[in-house]
Amino acid sequence: MRSLFVILDRSVVGELIQTDGGEHRFSYIGARTAPISLSMPVDGGQFRHRVVDPFLEGLLPDQASVREALAARYGVSPRNPFALLEHIGLDCAGAVRFADAEHLTRALDDDGELVALSEKEIGARLAALEEGREPSWIAPGEGWSPAGSRFRPGWRRSAGRVPPPGPMVTRRVSRSGARPWDDPGVSSPLLSVVVPAYNSADFLLACLETLVVPGGEVEVVVVDDGSSDATGEVAEGFASAHEDFRVIRQENKGHGGAVNTGVAAATGTWIKVVDSDDALDPVALARVLTQLREWRDQGVEPDLVVTNFVYMRADRRPHRHAVRYPRILPQGRVGSWSDVGRFRPDQYLMMHALMYRTEVLRDSGMRLPEHCFYVDNLYSFEPLIHVDSLVYINEDLYLYTIGREGQSVSDEVIVTRLDQHDRVNALMLEAMPRTGEVGPELEAYLIHIYLMSCVVITTMALRSNTPANLAIKDRLWARMEKQRPDVYTKLRRKTLGRVLHLPGRAGRTVPVLGYHVARRVLALN
Repeated sequence: MRSLFVILDRSVVGELIQTDGGEHRFSYIGARTAPISLSMPVDGGQFRHRVVDPFLEGLLPDQASVREALAARYGVSPRNPFALLEHIGLDCAGAVRFADAEHLTRALDDDGELVALSEKEIGARLAALEEGREPSWIAPGEGWSPAGSRFRPGWRRSAGRVPPPGPMVTRRVSRSGARPWDDPGVSSPLLSVVVPAYNSADFLLACLETLVVPGGEVEVVVVDDGSSDATGEVAEGFASAHEDFRVIRQENKGHGGAVNTGVAAATGTWIKVVDSDDALDPVALARVLTQLREWRDQGVEPDLVVTNFVYMRADRRPHRHAVRYPRILPQGRVGSWSDVGRFRPDQYLMMHALMYRTEVLRDSGMRLPEHCFYVDNLYSFEPLIHVDSLVYINEDLYLYTIGREGQSVSDEVIVTRLDQHDRVNALMLEAMPRTGEVGPELEAYLIHIYLMSCVVITTMALRSNTPANLAIKDRLWARMEKQRPDVYTKLRRKTLGRVLHLPGRAGRTVPVLGYHVARRVLALN
């Protein structure tokens, strides 16, 4: 985490923070009679990414070429407003200025004076720059106003702070290949694909081959989560031949920890997670990218893009089952939750269907628990609360492989990890908005998907019939009744909720029988 003091009228009025995940936050310090922005009132507490970023953008140059030149000079990304303000924050547009702890005293005590440059002096400096005699036309000890239409090349600040040019700094932890991802000359990719990988050397290559898209519109971030096999080597070997791929290697943190790392490293407008034993359909991907490109060119960036996912059997049996959302989600147009219809029990927005706008995902504050299975349920739950706009593209994009021995979604494995399912369920309940905090359509869907989590835990506990798992089931419903009686009441009134609480022998057999019938119909066994 990095921070800058925010200065107004030679007084420190607040603190700007950039988290390790790249999120910007602002808080006022002390008492003030006026806000620095109407979007950030003094009594508004801590302001997050969605509010702070537009304010920061307004302080920086409007012209991309100006911003890129500044970024190149100081060795930072032009897409990182915090990094730019670390260097030019004492002389940006408007009355607000920024300084780190090292330069705060100078910023408060001495603003210097403005003096004009003559045309002759300007010409001499430009000539020296063109001839390569000087690395910059800004002399030591000078500061400049770089902000868009307020750019003043003919003025210098005699006592301002101008840090010397430094080396290029990137965000990557480790990468194979040669592409400089934070190079100012490289535009942001349309889509970032995060591939969490653990001991997946046998099938990782097949996954990565489906993600190759020429032209730089797709970046692929493979996170090797402390594998003990050749996963890391396979990933780096593939990345060395494909410039849009990079590899991050870390100590084992589990699926959630790998996803967290990939999300923090992503630079694309939208982000999608693809498990290392799954794949994307290349034809569907090309069509989806065409639509994303059109939207971005039009200045339209929906918070959530939903596509279909298809269950594929590892044993290559021909049966396919696709989960699709026609007549439920807005298709062909960007809509909102008010446009969302009613989901059937077999319809749900799994991680495989989701493509979040990267900024929205980070703004949600979601942090998946480490060393825990079934975090996909939290990924497809908590960020939805922060989604305002969404759209459905009817393409069978994600190919979800099932049927591998020891797979976490198999019944035999679920019953041994029911405590981890319950851990995720508790986090979902914690994230559940209060009645009235979100619209009725979103609230209905969140209740629906949370009920599905409860169904899995309850039926698996009944199926295993072990004291430990039955205790997990009872703890789940007791926790819900105590912490969120409103949610408890809604679930108990639903048909599935009543089935889960049938008395006697029926209560032990009917839920399990129904669960197995459903899985057979969907070919999940």
